Amino acid sequence: MFNIDFEDKKTMTTLRFLAYALMGVAAGIITTLLVLAAQGYDIDRQTGEVIQNGLILVDSQPASGQVFVNGQSENDNTPSRLPLPAGRYSVLIRRDGYHDWEKDVTLAGSDVLWMSYPKLIPTDIQTTAIRNYAGVQFAAQSRNKERLLIARDVRTYELINIDAPADDALQAFVLPEGLVQTAEDGGQGVITNISWDGQAGYVLIEHTYGSLVEYIVLDTRKPTETWRNLNKDFALTISSARFKGDSSTELYVRVDDSLRLLDLGNGTVSAPIVQRVVDYNVRDRDTATFVRLNEADKYEVGFVYKGEVLVATILPKNGGVPVFAYEAYDRNDYLAVSRPDQQDAVVFKNPINAIKEHGSAVAMLEVSQSSVEKISFSDTGQFVAFQSGRSIAVYDVEEDKTYNFTLTPQSVSKVAWMDGHRLRFFDDKGTVSIVEFDGGNSHEIALGSSELGVFFDKAYENMFTYAASASVPGELELKQSSLIVEQ
Repeated sequence: MFNIDFEDKKTMTTLRFLAYALMGVAAGIITTLLVLAAQGYDIDRQTGEVIQNGLILVDSQPASGQVFVNGQSENDNTPSRLPLPAGRYSVLIRRDGYHDWEKDVTLAGSDVLWMSYPKLIPTDIQTTAIRNYAGVQFAAQSRNKERLLIARDVRTYELINIDAPADDALQAFVLPEGLVQTAEDGGQGVITNISWDGQAGYVLIEHTYGSLVEYIVLDTRKPTETWRNLNKDFALTISSARFKGDSSTELYVRVDDSLRLLDLGNGTVSAPIVQRVVDYNVRDRDTATFVRLNEADKYEVGFVYKGEVLVATILPKNGGVPVFAYEAYDRNDYLAVSRPDQQDAVVFKNPINAIKEHGSAVAMLEVSQSSVEKISFSDTGQFVAFQSGRSIAVYDVEEDKTYNFTLTPQSVSKVAWMDGHRLRFFDDKGTVSIVEFDGGNSHEIALGSSELGVFFDKAYENMFTYAASASVPGELELKQSSLIVEQ
C-alpha cells in the first residue's frame, strides 16, 4: 500500500503536475482522435483495421429516390449522406415511374463527393400539344427562362410565358412596314437569329434578306415605342451584332471586318477597336473574345478587356479558323481554343491576368480532339465540351479530368448544354436526347424541330419543342413534354 501525505505541500504539487500531465495527454489523445475522425479515419467493425472514410452527399430531382450502393439498398432516400471507406462504388437512384440513375464513382479517403445533379427521367414521358402555328421562322428563350419570343414571319411576333404557355400571349406585335428591308427580288427574307439581353427585356433580331443582313432592336415590354433598325439608324453595314453583356443599350458590332462599340443611349459608334475580325463573342460588359487575322496573316485569339486589346494565342492560317469559348468558374476564368493545324484544343486558366502580368498566356491543358466544330461551357462553367460530329470531349475544370464519349445516333445536330451537367441534342429523326457530362445516363425525350430548338422551364420540369401538328396538316405545334411524374 502507498501512503500519501495529502497535507505535504511537495507531495500535493507533484500530484497536481501529474494530474495536469494526464489531462494534457488525454486532451491530446482526444484531439488526435477528433482530427482523425474529421479526416474520415474509422475502425472496420469486421476486421478491426484502421480505415479512412470519405463522404458521398447525393441528391436528385425529383427527390425521395431510393439510394443503392453496389447493388445494396442504403435504406435511405435522396437527399442522402453516405459515409463510406475509400474505394470505387456504383451509386444507383431508383424511384417509381422513372428510369434508374446510375454512376460509378471513386471516393478518396477524407474526400467529400457532392452529387447534387442527378436528374431522374420518367419512363413514360407525357407530351401535350399547346398551340398551333401556320409558320414559325425562329424562337428564342430569355436568359432567365421565363419568356419565349416567336417570330412567325419577318414582321409578326408573339411573346409567351414559359410557365403558362397555353395562356394568351403576353404580347403580340407587328413590325411596321419599312422597318425591315426587302431583297432585290422583292423577297422578305427570313429571321435567322434572336438574342436577348441580360435583363430579359430587349431583344436583338437578325434579319437576312438576299446576301445582306440587318439588325432590329426593341424592348419586348413596349415594342412599338422602342423598335429601331441599327443598320438604318447608324448608316452602317453591320454584319453581326451582340449585346455587351447584360446591357440593353450597348452592343458590339462588326462593320467591314472591324469590331466597334455601338451605344444606343447616346447614338454613337466607336472607332474600330479590333481590325480584321473573323469571329467574336461577348461574355460580360468588360470582356469580348475575338479571332482576327494579324499582319503576318495568322490567326490571333484574344480579348477586348475594359477597352484594352490583349492577345492570348497565335495560330497558323493554313489549319482553318479556330473556334473558342470563354467562361468563369469558381473565381477563375478559362479560355478554350481549338488548334486546327494540330487537330486538338487547348485550355488557358486566367489568361487575361497572365497576359497583363507576364505578357503572355500559357495553356494549362491540351485536349485530344480532332476537327473541333464547337466549344461550349456548361451553364455553371464547370465543364467545357469540345464537339467533333458525334465525338465529344468534356473537360471538368474543377476535377481536372477529361471525359471522351461518342453520341449513339448515327447523325446528331444542335449539340448544346441543357444545364450545368447535361448536354442535349437532336438525332437525324428529330428526337431530342440528353446525356450527362461523362456520356452516362442518356435518354430520348421527345420529337422536335432542330431548326427551332428546344426550351426548358426554370426548374427543368418541362421541355418545349416544335413538331409537325398532329391535328392540322402543314402546321407546327408547340409541344410540352413533362419531365416529372404526377403523383
